[in-house]
Amino acid sequence: QNLASAKDRMAMCRLGVQGTGWQVSNMEICRCTPSYTADTLEQLAAENPGTELYFVTGEDMFLTLLSWHDPNRILRLATVCAAPRSTSGMGRMLAYADRIHRAGGKTLVRDIRYLPVSSTQVRAAVHAGKGIDRLVPPAVASYIAQNSLYGESM
Repeated sequence: QNLASAKDRMAMCRLGVQGTGWQVSNMEICRCTPSYTADTLEQLAAENPGTELYFVTGEDMFLTLLSWHDPNRILRLATVCAAPRSTSGMGRMLAYADRIHRAGGKTLVRDIRYLPVSSTQVRAAVHAGKGIDRLVPPAVASYIAQNSLYGESM
């Protein structure tokens, strides 16, 4: 599998949120130890006292949250936000959100227009020589092309 380096992934994330007011942190990449969401949220809370934290994740990861490393700490530190990635996802997500609420957590689950896109699809399209303009922002597509990511050795 031809995966992008941490440096390339950071660059693509920064390009992807450019002009949105969102920020991308390299906090987890700079750690010398395994990186857990609970640790990242703890560090963000310590660096930003009094700030309400929101943890945004996709449907597939949201539906496994309670099995993650230290899920109670995650739920104590942040509101977990998610949106469906499939037409059948909302019902499963609402049921799982109920489980999270019973565990003492807060969620924000919204049925918004979703883009059924995954990084696997992007890599496969690039490898096959197909356009990815409808899958990623133009700046990210340009970065992938300019840096020859996901092409040859997939």
